[in-house]
This record gives sequence, structure tokens and C-alpha cells, in this order.
Amino acid sequence: MSNYEPEVTQAVEEAEQALLGSIFLLSSGGQTKAIKEVSKIVAPFDFRGCVKTNRPDQWIWTARIYYAMLECQGAPHIINVAKKMIDLDILQDNDCSLMQHCIYLTPCALDYLDYAKIVKDESIKRSARYYAQKGEIKKLRQLINSDKSLGTVPL
Repeated sequence: MSNYEPEVTQAVEEAEQALLGSIFLLSSGGQTKAIKEVSKIVAPFDFRGCVKTNRPDQWIWTARIYYAMLECQGAPHIINVAKKMIDLDILQDNDCSLMQHCIYLTPCALDYLDYAKIVKDESIKRSARYYAQKGEIKKLRQLINSDKSLGTVPL
């Protein structure tokens, strides 16, 4: 691990939390525009440290909260998300305070699409590193060729 990676990890963590905080802030008036737009870019698996399993109760807290946001019938504000997490049986200790923490840390809710792009880009980079380390060149090519933001890079 290079000396630069901890800084990148901190920046990615902040972007993930700002993304969640932005969605909370923008949905507080009953709006769903932010979650609808973000859901076209980011999946729960895109969150740092998310274990790729079909059991959301085992995911990192940011992925669990985002998953509950996606599952909300109405606007994904904190109360609706907490209720949905209870319904899904994925609410864990401190999740409600972590949701509030995301709101507190969000520098500008209007930048939610920028935060979403950072989360997605970092997810793709993690997957690319994983496939490269495992020597899975075919999967690496598929990842690179399927992502329009990376373009087609010959390997």
C-alpha cells in the first residue's frame, strides 16, 4: 500500500457520506429527484468495504443505508430510511446517529451527482485493482470496456 492510499480512502469515505447526506437533505421536503438520479449511477455494492453478498445485513453501514434509501416508497429522509431499515431487518446500533452524521458532514447537498460519480469511479478502480491482482485479464477488460467513463483502453 502506498502512502497516498489512506488519503484516497479518507476522501472516498467523505464522498460516500456526503452523497448520503445530500440525499437526506434534498429529500427532507418530500423530494425524490436526488435518489432517482443517483440510483442510475450508484449501486449499494459501489460503497467502499461492501461485501458482495445478497445479505444486506452484512454490508458496511453506508451501503445498508443507501440500500434502504433505494427501497423507500416515498422520499428517503431519515425517518423513512430508519423505518425501512427496521422493515428489512438491517438497522444496526448507531445507524441513526450515522445518518445524522452524514447530514452534518455534507458540504453542499447540491453536489450530489459529483459525490455519486466519485463513489462510482472509486468502485470501478477497486474492482480493476482486484481483477488485476488476481490476474483476471478477461474480467478486467470487460470492466473497462463496459464503463463509458473509462473509455475503451486496450490491454
